[in-house]
Amino acid sequence: MNPLIDPHLASPLVEVWHVPLSLCSRRAIALYRSLDVHERAAADRAGSEQHWRQRVLSRYALHQILASRMFSVPSENICIKATTYGKPCIVSPADAPTFNVSHCDGWALIAVSHAVAVGVDLERLCADRANAVMEGPSLTVGERDRLQNLSVAQRSEAALAIWTQKEALAKGLGLGLGLSFSQWAAPWPAMRGTAKGAELDGKSLLPGWTVGYIAAPEGYIAALAVQAPDYHVRQRHFDWCSTP
Repeated sequence: MNPLIDPHLASPLVEVWHVPLSLCSRRAIALYRSLDVHERAAADRAGSEQHWRQRVLSRYALHQILASRMFSVPSENICIKATTYGKPCIVSPADAPTFNVSHCDGWALIAVSHAVAVGVDLERLCADRANAVMEGPSLTVGERDRLQNLSVAQRSEAALAIWTQKEALAKGLGLGLGLSFSQWAAPWPAMRGTAKGAELDGKSLLPGWTVGYIAAPEGYIAALAVQAPDYHVRQRHFDWCSTP
């Protein structure tokens, strides 16, 4: 039975895997050698040793997770390529799961589904990162005005909540930063509440997509975008002790 299909659920199932990225560099080097040439090349383009390790660990975990959901395909035979805007996808088979990955510092989130497109984003709750969002070009005029009415602490978290929702949707669409974030408003953050839908000039952005908050490791904030009006999220923890 496919673990990504639950006949008891009326809406699509999305698994969100929490992957700790705290393994030592020696273990990361060993896992790096098990990746295919394309994955190793992508890791080698990382700008720092920390980013290299994050890339290696998150991609190895991704292959293990996908293999556990594709019983007939060994992890080393799963071929992943990027679209024009950099969204990774499985080349074959045609009915392979959809997925999306986000990593930040010591954690990665991997969203996997059988039938719907997904996008995920993870950010650390950090004042400097929030200030970069508020000072950057990604917010609408209305979002900036509403942020100014919040306390300093609320403003920082709300700015990152807006950013994660926009980033998750852009990644789900496969557009990345090709989508102009300042032209559409994310659902106004309800400070950890559920937010659905997105607006462009007061109209729903790409009907059929839903954006909402998901549980994140302590000190982080995360959002999930799903190409469905409703969905069920199943949280899972990736256990490095059970990997080869």
